[in-house]
Amino acid sequence: MKSPEIIKQVLQIPITNYLASIGITPVNQAGQQLFYCSPKTNEKTPSFAVNPVKNVFYDWSGEGKGDILSLVQYLNGCTFLEAVQVLENYQLNPPEISFSFSGQSSVCDSTGVEITNVKPLQHQALIQYVEKRGISMKIASRYLREVHYETKGKRYFAAGFPNDSGGYELRNPYFKGSLSPKGITTYTVNSSKSVLLFEGFFDFLSALEYYKQPVIPASVIVLNSITNLPKILPELQRFGKVSAFLDTDEPGRKALAKIKSSAINVVDFSKTYNGFKDFNEYMTMNRTF
Repeated sequence: MKSPEIIKQVLQIPITNYLASIGITPVNQAGQQLFYCSPKTNEKTPSFAVNPVKNVFYDWSGEGKGDILSLVQYLNGCTFLEAVQVLENYQLNPPEISFSFSGQSSVCDSTGVEITNVKPLQHQALIQYVEKRGISMKIASRYLREVHYETKGKRYFAAGFPNDSGGYELRNPYFKGSLSPKGITTYTVNSSKSVLLFEGFFDFLSALEYYKQPVIPASVIVLNSITNLPKILPELQRFGKVSAFLDTDEPGRKALAKIKSSAINVVDFSKTYNGFKDFNEYMTMNRTF
């Protein structure tokens, strides 16, 4: 018989963390609920709900519901005591870190943040996330890193896109943010007389995917934030041509107008993803793998 203290401890394990550790990640979110495709069926419409705040789940396509012990029993077809043992083992040998849904702010300052590891993108949850956004590993593995870091006593990991200032843009299924210092990212092709301009790194990767160009064909500037545009206008003026892949929303339109008014020869490539907010939204909706 397991002690009440052990049972109390394993009940505190976040269901989202446990699911991520076995390669199960959410498809979408509605309010406080995260929705997954049920691990018990081959459904395409997500019906497996998790409330991270209450740490409970409900499988609308089956009969499973309850706390994390009920989840382990439901997924593994095991007894209560066997489920406790599974979670004890998980606590003894947890993944290095877990995604966090609600415990992390959108921007992480360098103060109080320790990067514990930077390595090739390999965690299955991150690979699934990147592929769901229409980016193949052939492309992603060239430009993204798996960044592990700790802040306020909690450990996290995310797909990281390095900038020229030594920081990272970070993304995982629950989080969009950065590790400062923030800045642009550039790739220079010395013989190039033109430059490709992107607002975000997923748009940059989407262009490589769309045009089937795993290797950069020209110089590239990724703003990582539209607010960085004024800083690089003098740089853009050095090129004979700027191919702009900016967002189709109002900030993107204003940015394009600003470039045009700065005596820069710019070609608007947003027609490639007309009807979508940005290039990556188009690729996400039209991915072929």
